[in-house]
Amino acid sequence: MSVNGTAVTKALSPRELQVLRLLCQGRIRPQIAKDIGISQNTTRTHIQNLLAKLNLDSQIQAVAWAFQTGLAQSDPLARSQPVACPNCGHDLELVTLPDVRRDP
Repeated sequence: MSVNGTAVTKALSPRELQVLRLLCQGRIRPQIAKDIGISQNTTRTHIQNLLAKLNLDSQIQAVAWAFQTGLAQSDPLARSQPVACPNCGHDLELVTLPDVRRDP
C-alpha cells in the first residue's frame, strides 16, 4: 500500500487510536460508538481525523496501515510501541485511554 501526500505532523489521539483498533477488529461505526460510549457522529469525526492525520483516503487503507505497523492489536486499549510515520519516518507518539465503556 502506498501512502500519499505530505508528512504526518500530528500523532493520533488516544481516542483515534482506540477507534482505529476497533476498526481493525471489524467493528462498524454504530458498534464502535456503543462500545466506547460515544455518538456515531463523534465516531465518524474520529475516523475522519485519523485518516487526515495519516494522509489516507479510506478506512480500508487505515486498517491495512495499522496491520502493517503492528497497531492492529487484539486489545484496542493495549499500549503500543512508537510507530514510524508512513510518510516521513518520524516516531508517532501513541497513547491509549483506560476502558471507558458504559455498562447498559
